Amino acid sequence: MPGTLDPETWYSLPSVSPTLSPMSSTQSAASHARTIPVFHYFALPVLMINIGVAGTMAWQSPSALMGWGVLVAIAMAIGVRLRG
Repeated sequence: MPGTLDPETWYSLPSVSPTLSPMSSTQSAASHARTIPVFHYFALPVLMINIGVAGTMAWQSPSALMGWGVLVAIAMAIGVRLRG
């Protein structure tokens, strides 16, 4: 049947792997670290303040919705930090 693979053919397929070029120098924290101003000086502080505001609002008038707001604020900060 066309389009199907028998076990012999399936196991003998070539592996696909990208060709990696050797690094020119050893990577260190100093050579790897970089600051992205919009991210480090705006987005992260705003997200941390958002966690504080959401927590304060939840403390002053506790409800499931306010708790959800705190949870979402924390998740956003973690998600942005992992992505960045």
